[in-house]
Amino acid sequence: GLRLEITPQALDLLAERGFDRDFGARPMKRVFQREIQDPLAVEILSGKYTPGTEIQVDTDRGTFQFSPLKAAQAAG
Repeated sequence: GLRLEITPQALDLLAERGFDRDFGARPMKRVFQREIQDPLAVEILSGKYTPGTEIQVDTDRGTFQFSPLKAAQAAG
């Protein structure tokens, strides 16, 4: 029930860290998991984001940052 929006800056950083001259983009999955998926999962489990939240993935000083863009509207 969550949605991610990844900024162009975050995509650039992910591409930079996930590309290896010898292995191509194979390391991308590990980088995504270690630097985006795992930290975001901790924030979700802590209750920071409720179902229906749109989360923006951006960068700040070489690290990935997460922030809510909007939450789901209550059913009326």
